[in-house]
Amino acid sequence: MLALLLLALVCVAGGAWLGSRDQGTGSPATEGSAASGEPRPLLDLAEASAPAQDDDSVDIATGETTTYAAANLLDDDPSTAWRVPGAAVGTELVLRLDQEVTLTTVGLVNGYAKTSVSEGTTYDLYAGGRRVTAVTWLLGDAPPVRQELDETRDPQVLDVGAVTTDTVRLRIESVTEPGSGPAARDTTAISDVVLEGIVADAAGGG
Repeated sequence: MLALLLLALVCVAGGAWLGSRDQGTGSPATEGSAASGEPRPLLDLAEASAPAQDDDSVDIATGETTTYAAANLLDDDPSTAWRVPGAAVGTELVLRLDQEVTLTTVGLVNGYAKTSVSEGTTYDLYAGGRRVTAVTWLLGDAPPVRQELDETRDPQVLDVGAVTTDTVRLRIESVTEPGSGPAARDTTAISDVVLEGIVADAAGGG
C-alpha cells in the first residue's frame, strides 16, 4: 500500500514538472507578441503627397540644390521641408500607409527648422517663413482632430487614442505672417511629421 502511495506521488510531481516546462517554453513567445504590439514610428510605411510645392533653390551656405517635395516630411530631418509659396491655408497633405495600422500619435514640426550661415550672416528659415499655428488631422473614418501649435522647432505631438486607418490627411488651418530678418520670405513649410502606432501583423492581427 505504501509503495502504491509513493508511486502516485512521483507521478503527480513529474506531471507538474513537465507542465511547468511547457509553460516556460511558451512564455518568451507571449512576451515577444506583447512587445511587438507596442506603438512604434510608422514613417517607413508611409508615402507623402501634396497638391503643390515650392521651386527648388540653392542652399546659401553649401551651394547645393534644396528641394521642397512632400517626401521631406518623412525623412526625420528638420533641415529639409515641404514648402509652398504663400499662406497655404486649406492645403491638405496626404500620408498613405502601405497597410492598415492602429494609429496612436500624430504630430509635426510646424515650420522650416533650418538655419544656414554664410559669410557671417545667419539665415534662420524657421523665423523667416510662416509657421503653421493650427492643423486638422483627418484619420480615416474617425472624427477630425484639431491641433493647436506653438512656435517651437521641436516636434509637437498629439495622442489620438487608437484609430485604424491606412490614410492620414493633414489640413493646414492657420499660419503666422511672414517673418523678418535675412531669411524673411512669404512661404509656408512643415519640416517633419510624426506618425506612431501599432502594425496589425506585429500585433498578431490579420
